[in-house]
Amino acid sequence: MRAHEFELSPHAPRGADDLVAEIARSTSDAAARSAAALALVCCDIIAGDGPTMAGRAHFSRTIDAADAALCARILCVAGRAGHSVSRVEADALFAIDAVGSGRVDDGCFDDLLAKAVLHHLMGAAGTTIPGREQALARDNPLDDWGGGDRAGCGAAILARRSS
Repeated sequence: MRAHEFELSPHAPRGADDLVAEIARSTSDAAARSAAALALVCCDIIAGDGPTMAGRAHFSRTIDAADAALCARILCVAGRAGHSVSRVEADALFAIDAVGSGRVDDGCFDDLLAKAVLHHLMGAAGTTIPGREQALARDNPLDDWGGGDRAGCGAAILARRSS
């Protein structure tokens, strides 16, 4: 996974709040920092322990609501400049999905993954998209993005791919 190419500051161990704060302080390459933070979350999910799991019981290879919320926080802070979810961030989410064989999050991570991937695709296609905070919000259904007109989105993606 390319997210491992970019490292966060070498202060270890760091908790979830420290990861988010570091991305918020960043003035460059927020997507790479976000992907690196998501890669750390992925490693901690595999182990069932680590800095992002501090203070809570966690089972190995299980995604819980706190994991999904942390991933959403990381993505929202990294997108504060208005950029869509990047390919490397989407790849990091797919890696988390692959290692998280157990789910105890009431569908939160799957919802986040679907919204983040669509946000990336729509941004890459040049369509108008809401900011990450709005787009990735659990209470904002995918159908509500852009007034519910998905036909235009699909046409824009296909047109861009064929050019």
